[in-house]
Amino acid sequence: MIEDVNKSYGVAKSLYRHITTLKNEQLQRDFGESQNTTYFETAKIQTFSKPRNVCLSKTFDGDGCLKQIYTGLSTYIAYLPYVERENLTAAVIIDVKHLTTRLLNHIKDKLKDGWDHTLNVPTLPQGSAWTRKMVTYSILSNFENFMKDTCRAIYFINIKPKYVRMLGGKVPHNVV
Repeated sequence: MIEDVNKSYGVAKSLYRHITTLKNEQLQRDFGESQNTTYFETAKIQTFSKPRNVCLSKTFDGDGCLKQIYTGLSTYIAYLPYVERENLTAAVIIDVKHLTTRLLNHIKDKLKDGWDHTLNVPTLPQGSAWTRKMVTYSILSNFENFMKDTCRAIYFINIKPKYVRMLGGKVPHNVV
């Protein structure tokens, strides 16, 4: 199990780096390097609503966290064709798609049987070129933030059992 989590963590870290690269390439290509990213952060479109984060250490729920990661990855896989259409120059998109699918499969293998997952992905705007560029940037930026949290969660899932064993099976209130 620990080896699988380590493998998932490595894939998640690699995916995070690739998404960051892809987002930065898209930002520079579509908006130029002299742009102030603060403007883009305020103009960002929320691609989907965030559920209560059960992957935080205070509200940690291992199974719920894996389900949350699985749902998020499934959502972003559904958005990647949009990004690919709008980001024709980025060769990194192929790696992002591959790593996302790979991580999704790792997480799926860890989920308990019988979990029914239905996904409702909102339709993305197809408006002007500016709107499509902003939506693409928003997807990549939100995906980057999601993967940062996912890396932390997978690391926590890996480290928590060792930490609890080290304390003799007692979980301090500030860890859970």
